[in-house]
Amino acid sequence: MKTKIIIFLTALFFIQASCKKQRQRPTGDDTLSCYIDGKLFIPKDNFDIYSAAGSGLSIEYYPKYYNNDIDFFFIEATDHNKYAIIINLCDNIKQNRKYYFQDGIDDPYSNVTISRVWLKSKNMRYLSKQGSGWIKFTKFDTIAGDYKGKFEFDLYNKDNPNDVIHVTDGMFDN
Repeated sequence: MKTKIIIFLTALFFIQASCKKQRQRPTGDDTLSCYIDGKLFIPKDNFDIYSAAGSGLSIEYYPKYYNNDIDFFFIEATDHNKYAIIINLCDNIKQNRKYYFQDGIDDPYSNVTISRVWLKSKNMRYLSKQGSGWIKFTKFDTIAGDYKGKFEFDLYNKDNPNDVIHVTDGMFDN
């Protein structure tokens, strides 16, 4: 009987040790998460993809940007390891409306009048194409500065359009 108990406890230990805990998706203020090719992405370790300090996430809104009659909404997220994502939205932004992305360009900080997505993975850059994805605001409160939403898109390698990254089930809350 004692041998059976030892074998049972040993088996239980190895079964428990082999189980991996899945990362939990963050919720609440100042969060963003999505699945990139099926793997959970959560920003961390870096505020700006070109600097080395901060939380990994920046969400900003500029009404009537550049003296235009359009709003500019900007998300920058990185894990400072594998991915950096920049989402630009230029439109008259309203709650509960889907906005579709246009063709991206390789410099995410130029021509901010285009709604697009840019992603860096290792030394490769991936860009949105016309209609390849969307963003939708489930909350858009400019007075309180409270922006929540969802997004999904496909991004294409700028050097090889057959190399596609799928970003699904994205959500953000600032």
